[in-house]
Amino acid sequence: MQAIIFDFNGTMFLDTDKQRRSWNELFEKCIGRPLTNEEFVRYACGPESAAVLRHFYRADLDDAQVAALTEEKEVIYRHLCREDAERFRLADGLPEALDRLQARGVPMAIATGAGRGNLDFYREAFHLERWFDMERIVYDDGELPGKPAPDVYLRACERLHMPPRECVVVEDAFAGIAAAQNAGVGAIVAITATNPAGALEKLPGVKAVIDDYRDFVSVFDSLA
Repeated sequence: MQAIIFDFNGTMFLDTDKQRRSWNELFEKCIGRPLTNEEFVRYACGPESAAVLRHFYRADLDDAQVAALTEEKEVIYRHLCREDAERFRLADGLPEALDRLQARGVPMAIATGAGRGNLDFYREAFHLERWFDMERIVYDDGELPGKPAPDVYLRACERLHMPPRECVVVEDAFAGIAAAQNAGVGAIVAITATNPAGALEKLPGVKAVIDDYRDFVSVFDSLA
């Protein structure tokens, strides 16, 4: 394997708690209750917002309604991020790992279900341009089906000019891992930010499980 594609939420930025809280605030208003942990992990962790809203709220929501509700949820989410200043940072060891991989010339991309508003929020906060040109960040622009469909990872492979079999994907969510497997990537590294190691290591395509990025370069080298 020659290249790396990172999911973002719950993978590069460990924000699963804030995603859950912001969805629950919205759904308390929309359906009168929060999501159970099983519902969140299975249906709301990985897929794009439109799929989540249409699954739990109303299947007949039009695009304008989806956009308005999504932004309402993201306003809550961004407030929670700013409020938790101590944890509003990239995952432990990740900046150092990205620096080392970049110095070696390893092609890298991001494939995220985040929309442009949140992506701009992350780019400003985390200075992602230090490692990733915009061309190498695939986000939810409304054109691609969300995970577990493989499209977001296939597009990231295209942007890297790499066949999927030469790419390692780093993911935290079941839907994202399924998307990477469906895309035919060479290997998947699962991070334990959202799901336990015991559940992740059994999934098809998962070749390694990590808790953080402090030894990530060695993990990548073992797969490459």
